[in-house]
Amino acid sequence: MKRRTFLALATSTAMARPSAEPLRIATFQVDATPPIGDPLCFGLCEPASRVDDRLTARGLILLNAGRPIVLCAVDWVEIVSRGHDEICEDLAKAAGTSVERVTLHTLHQHDTPGYHPGAEEILKENGLGGHVYGVEFVSVFRTRLAAAVAQSLS
Repeated sequence: MKRRTFLALATSTAMARPSAEPLRIATFQVDATPPIGDPLCFGLCEPASRVDDRLTARGLILLNAGRPIVLCAVDWVEIVSRGHDEICEDLAKAAGTSVERVTLHTLHQHDTPGYHPGAEEILKENGLGGHVYGVEFVSVFRTRLAAAVAQSLS
């Protein structure tokens, strides 16, 4: 589903008809700052050497129009292909909704991490792994993000 279509659906669904239950919004936020030494911008920038500003993943969950609608933005350069699908699935599962009701965006700063597991796998097969993103860091980030979503609903 195209992003504009999704956002229009989310807005219209949340506000379409009066409900006995008012619109409720849950919010979540987690740190998305990579550790020193991790790759940035898919290895196109120097690895992280200092932190000037912390990076975050922030979002909100719209509640009252059927299953929850999750909107999430991450201070990273990109989350692509299968990586995008994986994180959307993480968010959907944590919120108790379907992946079609999740949208994930990146802010596209060029000195931040990206997530592209397919590219990392190809490089690893050719002895060049570890240059696209910090594998351990992204795994921990995904776990913390899902936990924050689930916690926001309690």
